Amino acid sequence: MNKKLLIGIKKCLETSLIDINNLNDCINKNCWYDIVEYLIKDISQAIKIENIKNK
Repeated sequence: MNKKLLIGIKKCLETSLIDINNLNDCINKNCWYDIVEYLIKDISQAIKIENIKNK
């Protein structure tokens, strides 16, 4: 995996969390927020693995 790509995706997802949080009437708001948080955690782990591989 490309570390820069992972970091870019993570930043986009973090921005998405802000956008989701600002939604006023979305039935699945909490569900989407949780999904994006899990994606960020998974990508953060992938970045850590890439850092270890590249040492």
